[in-house]
Amino acid sequence: NINQFKEPAKIKVSRIYLPYTEADKQQILNQGEQLKTRLEAGEDFGQLARTYSKDDKASNGGDWGFYDWQNLSPAEIQAANQLEPGQLSPVIDLGQAVAILKVTEKMPEITRSLAEVKAMIQNQLMEDKARDKASQRMDNLAKVAKKAKKLEEAARREGLSLQDTGWLKNGDPLPAVDSSGAVSQVLFELKEGEISSPVFTYEGVAVVQFTQKDPEHQASLDEVKDQVREDLIKEKKVELAKAKLNSIRFSQEANWEELANKESLEYKRVETYKHGQYLSLIDEPAEVEHLVFSLPVNQASEPIAVGNGYAVVRTLERKEVSREDFEKVKGEEMAKALSDAQEMFIYSYLQKAIQERKIKVNYDLFSQTADEVLNRFGE
Repeated sequence: NINQFKEPAKIKVSRIYLPYTEADKQQILNQGEQLKTRLEAGEDFGQLARTYSKDDKASNGGDWGFYDWQNLSPAEIQAANQLEPGQLSPVIDLGQAVAILKVTEKMPEITRSLAEVKAMIQNQLMEDKARDKASQRMDNLAKVAKKAKKLEEAARREGLSLQDTGWLKNGDPLPAVDSSGAVSQVLFELKEGEISSPVFTYEGVAVVQFTQKDPEHQASLDEVKDQVREDLIKEKKVELAKAKLNSIRFSQEANWEELANKESLEYKRVETYKHGQYLSLIDEPAEVEHLVFSLPVNQASEPIAVGNGYAVVRTLERKEVSREDFEKVKGEEMAKALSDAQEMFIYSYLQKAIQERKIKVNYDLFSQTADEVLNRFGE
């Protein structure tokens, strides 16, 4: 898919920002026009920004870089997107301040060459090979263990280490082994002494044996006091996080990254997002998708519960596709959808054939052949 090797076009923006009150509004508007005239006469934008601008970037010559400017107001974002390199915006009245923007640099969309992405492709092939080898090894381990009826003995024969999970509840994660909780879920489906088939996790492949169960019972205070204390602390932290995010929603500070650093919060950003696209940043993709496409641009959402905490989201820019735009790309998108469907069908067919016919893939030969082909293209 060539789109994964594309870098979107980018522009670099600088700003002079002059806040005003009702009392001095006209004076500041006049000052903005005077500065615009001086800029058009050739005075240095960075120097004037250092002298007159009143935002966080003033000391840096008003430079908002390639990305931070997208946290500005919708009016400023719209104005910046209409400028060519070297151009100045009109004096923009923001309601509580005036701004002058300048695009200092523009980088076109780039499609990386095969030589640039060759290492990425090779790494993906090696990762696929390692995953398949791990799967085959765990398949063999599971067969040996089920025959011996003891995972410890099978692991020793195969030269693999054994790990005791300790007491787990259904769905509990295993640090560094299974962050998703898949292993504990499988354990709760086994009978005592039973050995599982390979369990696939984000971190790798595992085989587990159910060795002991603590029957459900009314817990004593000594058994649960640590857990209760931990739950109370966690609940308090979550409440504080929600309150902090609520205060951020109404903050006038445009740059969320700097605000997050100040408040010791985690900040994540997605450059582009489409309907139905997988979003790894938050655990509730359906709710996030609804917010992303329904909230007004630059308006923060209410805190939403995600995982063990809360998050707020904000859409910086939204491009609505018109019927005319759709007609222009309809053929290309239909061809892409058909190609994706064909690839998925072929992949599913091959996987089924490999399982039913017990086909063994020589990944060493496959990697060698792939390297030779890639080297030819790179020459």
